[in-house]
Parts: sequence; C-alpha cells; structure tokens
Amino acid sequence: MLDAVTATAMPQFEAFRDKVRATWEGRHADAIEERKRQQRRLEGLEKQRAVLLDKLVAGVVTDEVYGRKDSELDAEIALCKAERHDAELEEVDVEAALRVAEYMFRHMREIWDRLDIEWRQRLQNILFPGGLAYDPKEGYRTYTSSLFINKLCAELEGKSPMARPRGIEPRFQG
Repeated sequence: MLDAVTATAMPQFEAFRDKVRATWEGRHADAIEERKRQQRRLEGLEKQRAVLLDKLVAGVVTDEVYGRKDSELDAEIALCKAERHDAELEEVDVEAALRVAEYMFRHMREIWDRLDIEWRQRLQNILFPGGLAYDPKEGYRTYTSSLFINKLCAELEGKSPMARPRGIEPRFQG
C-alpha cells in the first residue's frame, strides 16, 4: 500500500519541491547579501585595527588607549564573524536536501524496515506529531499529522490503492 500511496503522491511531492526551491531562492539571495555585508564590515574593522596599531607604533596613542580600543575592536570582529557564519549557514545545499527527502519518500518502507525502535519512533514523531492511536473497531488513526501527510491525505481522498472488501460478487467453493 505504501508504494501505491508514494506513487500517487509524487505530483504533490514535486509541487512541494518547487515551493521549497522558490522559498529557498529568496532566502539564499538574502543570505548571500548578508554574508557580503558582514565581509565588508569585517574588512573595515580589520583596517581600523591596523590604523590603531600604526598609531601605537608612531606614539600617537598610549598602550592603555590601544588596549581598550583593541578589545572593543576584537569584540566587534568576533560578533561580525559570528554573523557572517550565520549567513553562510543559510546557504544550504537545498538540492541535496531535496534529493534526500525524495529518496526517503520513495523508499519509506525499506527505510522503516532497517530502522531500530528508537529511530522508528523518531520518524513516527516527525510524520505523526500527535502520535498514533489504535482502536479495535477503527484501526490505526492519528490525532494530528504533519502538514505533508495532511496534504497527501487530502489529495488521495477517495483514491485508495486497497482492493474493495468482498461485496456482491459470487463466491466459489474451493
């Protein structure tokens, strides 16, 4: 059943992938601009530090003034480097992440079979954040599902890959 659901849901997955790419492109452009801005700021701070050192060597500033200003520049440089690093983290390889997501989606059954109980529970918490419930009359159900599962179920409503239960067809002996 999972294979049939996966095959039926591929158009939704492709729409999901397109939306992720579009969102990422906007964020990626912002991250590149922020990284460049922080790099320019860092270069300016390094120039200030070089000028300050030149003034110390020339005797224009005292050791005390140099030490205080150098400490201030050091803190600003550290903050700038951290902000630049944050911007670099935004430059995720989204195509690789989408390939992994698609592989996982297409091969969920094999992945599930290979997982130990701890990882099965983690995956289950991602797919069904509200948990699973079992009722002998109704079977398994969820309280809440992930957004992806909800969208998938809405699209598949009435398109069950399961065979219909026995109905009015004749029964044969043997």
